[in-house]
Amino acid sequence: MRVLFVHSDRIAFEATAKADEAAEEAKETGPNGDAKRGTVPASGELEDCVTAFVAVEPLDGSDVDAAVAAAKRELGDLADSLNTDRIALYPCPLLSDDRADTTTTATVLGRVEAALDGEYDVLRAPVGWHASFEVSCKGHPLSTGVRTVDPDRGADRERSASEWCLITPDGERRDPTATNADLGAALRRVVAAEVTGERPNAGPAADEGQSDAETLSQAGLAADSGPGAGRTWLPRGAFVRDRLTAYADDLVREFGGLPVETPRAYDLDAEAVRAHAAAFGGRGGRVDSGKRHLFLRPAHCLGHCSLLATADLDASDLPVRLYESGDAWNAPGSRDHHRSVDVVPEMHTAVADTGEAREAFRRQAALVREANAALETAAVSVLRVTEEFHAGHEEWVETLAADGDGPTLVEVVPDRPGCWSARLDLVATDAGGRSIETGTVRLDRETAARFGVEFSDGSRTRTPTLLHCSPTGPLDDALRAVLSGPEREGSELPTWLAPTQVRLIPVDGDHLGTCDDAVDRLTDAGVRADVDDRDAPVGDRLARADDERVPHVAVVGDRERNGETLQVTNRATGRERTTDVDELARTVREATAAHPARERYGPRRVSETLAFGE
Repeated sequence: MRVLFVHSDRIAFEATAKADEAAEEAKETGPNGDAKRGTVPASGELEDCVTAFVAVEPLDGSDVDAAVAAAKRELGDLADSLNTDRIALYPCPLLSDDRADTTTTATVLGRVEAALDGEYDVLRAPVGWHASFEVSCKGHPLSTGVRTVDPDRGADRERSASEWCLITPDGERRDPTATNADLGAALRRVVAAEVTGERPNAGPAADEGQSDAETLSQAGLAADSGPGAGRTWLPRGAFVRDRLTAYADDLVREFGGLPVETPRAYDLDAEAVRAHAAAFGGRGGRVDSGKRHLFLRPAHCLGHCSLLATADLDASDLPVRLYESGDAWNAPGSRDHHRSVDVVPEMHTAVADTGEAREAFRRQAALVREANAALETAAVSVLRVTEEFHAGHEEWVETLAADGDGPTLVEVVPDRPGCWSARLDLVATDAGGRSIETGTVRLDRETAARFGVEFSDGSRTRTPTLLHCSPTGPLDDALRAVLSGPEREGSELPTWLAPTQVRLIPVDGDHLGTCDDAVDRLTDAGVRADVDDRDAPVGDRLARADDERVPHVAVVGDRERNGETLQVTNRATGRERTTDVDELARTVREATAAHPARERYGPRRVSETLAFGE
């Protein structure tokens, strides 16, 4: 919620025409200029008051009680500090680029008015109207200001209300805040980030607070186009993004996901879309197109559930799995993040009941763990369940923990913070100690009903249970986990994901032919290789190979030109070894055997590429 306040001598308004079909009904005022209690006046005035111009945002609609409590406290403190007991509430959606729809705005402001009423004299203008107004400012140094009012549901409150434990694969339960030195540094970092809220200095100070954009930019994969814009993928980054997307596509299609492509924007005038947008809080976005109010999807469940609602389903059709790896509007809960378009591979599975959902959940949890193993992230399984769900499924929780390769961090939350009853997140940490979600499975018993998804079991119509599964999570997050995790001190890409797997550096032009011959043989063997033929010192070219995270680098001089061997440095280990071209090709293919060979993006000579950002 955004608030522009004015300490006013007087505010007066008159609603002149509806600006939105969902506008509130405004009542004419009585003879004293006051509307009857419980109605919204079409006109009114108030003297010696705090005038609050308010933009309600989707985050407020996701938890109205918390938003109202925060607004009441903020506006009450303002009025008290300015020595007035009068508050005027005037809807002003233009204060925010991410404003809530008219219905949500009316609901929230109506509740704020009711919360303040009794302690303060409150006048509220109607929502969804064009209006003329006059406001007179007192003009003292503190008479105007701007506030951002977040719902009172911070991470510390949620964390303190949850119960946490560690469950090892053999079923042992432990206190996660104990030392647990035998369980590994990666787990302890996730515990610090998720349970205690600590931010240990797990990496260089420069990495503290580093964003996705900065991490991808330092790796030469992407450039930040600025607030409100999408990601600009550079040539190497485009390869990595496409390669990772293709991997997720192959993984889910082999699992049985049916590929679909659904719209990116949805009409907020539809009741199901409004409710779903509110459930996503500050994620997603809103755009206005003429008289239409559109919601930019933060995930693919909007399209998938809308599609399932049109299908004539019976029990024999279930489970049905819809999959998409498309753009999503990425606006995390923190208002400090730049809003951007991200790529999210996501599958939604409709199953008959909770029993089938639990088994499908286990299989999809294995899918998420498989993807994280391929990315070589140091991710930890974090299983979150509501108190109600945990009470009836405690044995299943222990079974799921036993499925993992390492301990599972379990959080039992007293109240459901979203649509899910259970969710498994694969969580890594970056060098600054912040959590990064690199895959998720969620059990959801509400969303299908919201969109009217039904199936027939032969005797009656029922609503299926829904599973949301993203094997990698948003691709930006997955790549940040790969590049900035403290377990990966060299910040190298897995060999199968690296745009260039082998780089040859000739000492001078006399050695270029040897490099070209080696690149030909490596390419024929399915290895992505190139030559840095630029007129630059060998040290500078080695530095560029390191910046570009090339896994294997060989400098070719007189000794290599006259023989078959190469001196190859492995970036991950820093070790140099003597090998020949055929053996080097076998080494790379063995490391990438589980992944189809993909051709190199761009030319084989570095001199023919552009170096962006230098």
